Amino acid sequence: MELLQTYPQQQFTLEFRHTSWLIPQVYKLLESAGVALCLPVSPTVPLDVCLTAPWTYIRMHSGQWDVGYSDEELSTWAERIRLFLTQGINVYVYFNNDPNGYAIRDAQRLYILLGCC
Repeated sequence: MELLQTYPQQQFTLEFRHTSWLIPQVYKLLESAGVALCLPVSPTVPLDVCLTAPWTYIRMHSGQWDVGYSDEELSTWAERIRLFLTQGINVYVYFNNDPNGYAIRDAQRLYILLGCC
């Protein structure tokens, strides 16, 4: 973490793929370095909705039943994002690339759910 602090102009996020990393001791290290805990959205990647920085990075891997997301899944994340924004948290959302264009479709749907258009 000390090395990351030598780049104060950069924002860093870490995505952990095993639950053993999702513990208070790791969260404290991330907070002390100003590093965001990545919030991965996938049925196969562990998720703990925990903010460790004044910003967050949401990585939309895949929905519950497919690469794309249902309206219910996107609505749940839209509510969380709105809550983060009211707390003054900057939110970055990344939809994985996919060969069928679900990422673009779902990003547009989330944008509408957030009332951005």
